[in-house]
Amino acid sequence: MEKSTNIFEYNYKLVHINVCIPNLATLKLKYENSLQDNPNINFPYWGQIWESAVALSDFIVDHPALFYDKKILELAAGLGLPSFVVSNFAQKVICSDYAKASLNYSEQTKLLNGLENVDIMQIDWNNIPSHLQPDIVLISDLNYEPQYFEELYFVLIALLNRGIKIFLATPQRLLAKPFIEKILEFAKHQEERQVRILDKKIEWITIFQLEI
Repeated sequence: MEKSTNIFEYNYKLVHINVCIPNLATLKLKYENSLQDNPNINFPYWGQIWESAVALSDFIVDHPALFYDKKILELAAGLGLPSFVVSNFAQKVICSDYAKASLNYSEQTKLLNGLENVDIMQIDWNNIPSHLQPDIVLISDLNYEPQYFEELYFVLIALLNRGIKIFLATPQRLLAKPFIEKILEFAKHQEERQVRILDKKIEWITIFQLEI
């Protein structure tokens, strides 16, 4: 029997984080079984570490001064790698996702690494609690479904209008081009990074620093 939890080891420069991740074969089997009862259930995209999360994490380590002593909120964090990496520099971090199953793994990662300045919260990125007052919001690879581009754009604008800085990491997908073109006016800085996870192909990821 395959174990249900594995460890993804993140090592970049002086930062080392062990991230608890699900066994993909087990997760896929659970999803396929669940489809029989609920054909509309969402695929668990949160169940693996994506290239955008690694690129954003590397960016954070390369630019620590941007995050020193800040209050950070990561939206749609999935397994939360950027949250746990930025906790090395930030005052307080909220690692959030709407999927409860992903939060269970994030709780395990928090305990495994002894990260006392990280809180795990269930948050829908389209309904952010108004009492949260982060200095910075982290987002990686959230702009993958065109049907949600407009909603995401207005969420970003609302955050920017509150004086919150946003660091957004995205693969260079053609389908996301209209969304990217809309946010470019708020891009104070952008850079491209190459990421390769295990034996997968190299992916180009763009990091945007958005602010008003």
